[in-house]
Amino acid sequence: MSQPLFVFGVARSGTNLVAGMLNAHSRIALALDPLMPFFKALRDDWVEATCDSALVASYPADCALQDYYFGPLGPRLLDLVMAGQLTFATDRAELVSTIAARAAIESLKFSERLKSVAGATYKEILDGVLSRVVRDDGRPILWRGTKEVWTSEFIPALAKAYPDARFILIRRDPRGILSSLLQLMQHDSSQAAHTISYMRHWRKEVAVADHLLEDRSLHERLLLVHYEELASKPQEGVEHLAAFLGVEPEPGMLTPVMGEGGEGNANSSYGHLSSISSRSVERWRDVLEPGMQRTIEYVCGPEMWASGYLTPDTQPHARPKDLLETFVAAERKPGSWRSDTGSPSEALVHEAARWALLERPEAQTKDAAVLRQHFLFTPLFQRLRKIAQALKERQSINP
Repeated sequence: MSQPLFVFGVARSGTNLVAGMLNAHSRIALALDPLMPFFKALRDDWVEATCDSALVASYPADCALQDYYFGPLGPRLLDLVMAGQLTFATDRAELVSTIAARAAIESLKFSERLKSVAGATYKEILDGVLSRVVRDDGRPILWRGTKEVWTSEFIPALAKAYPDARFILIRRDPRGILSSLLQLMQHDSSQAAHTISYMRHWRKEVAVADHLLEDRSLHERLLLVHYEELASKPQEGVEHLAAFLGVEPEPGMLTPVMGEGGEGNANSSYGHLSSISSRSVERWRDVLEPGMQRTIEYVCGPEMWASGYLTPDTQPHARPKDLLETFVAAERKPGSWRSDTGSPSEALVHEAARWALLERPEAQTKDAAVLRQHFLFTPLFQRLRKIAQALKERQSINP
């Protein structure tokens, strides 16, 4: 009997690299990115079932996956998703076909197998999807599952549905992610994406991971992997991944395989590599424009503190008005989805409010609703505020 395995992360964060390393193991099989329609439909049905007219109106069917910031309904939707159950019934006749169509982007073979999936609940449909994840060489599988982006908040629902499942979360410096994205957009305009939404989703992933890692029921089931460590020390990374899954590491894991019968393309969007390389780790320093770097550090700065990408002694140096040009530039190439309101000036007001909350005295930061709108989870805000306050005290001593 195989066990379910799910890999999550922000796009361009190294999820393909990790999935490729795992797919190279003789007893592991992962499908790449088939479940976006599944998760969106599941969220839509959960929202509709609340009969909450405000929630339904704010998040219409098939809208973009959200980052949950700033609006009063954002945290409510996040709570709904993280409390959801896969046993929810579905009569969506088109769901399986949309999953199969999404899967075809990566594997036509897998897509064909998915067309025979059936089920009356989301759990039954996902059971069918997972059962069709097979190895091209026909070997028996110990772990089978999927790799997905943008959807880590669905981990609690998956964990409840599959008590023996394991979860791997990939994290990468947001400056590296945006650098990779911008490079990709230069070569393929169809890959254009709203850069500010990317940043907001990155910090959402940090907040969700921080929350999940405090869940004792997930302590031995959830692994956080930093892309930079994996790319710089791949042998140690292979051993760490294998230990987490209780399998022996295999040499082939150092040559990632990108899917069923696929070929490895390693870990760079800057060109083909034949093996895992650490060159991408610091490449953002050479290619990221100063304005974009300042924007990333302003939008993601507190969560970069929590993740070790900015030291607690580093205060991002920027003012909202200085970042307006970068926010407006994002409007020119928003791509096919976004999770903000579409107003750069409004967005900057909210971003400034996040920093103001971190700098206020504790007595002025008691409104849990406001804190959640700006940081999603109150414990994370409290941890970030301690870092901000300690930095402020050091700066007052040594101006």
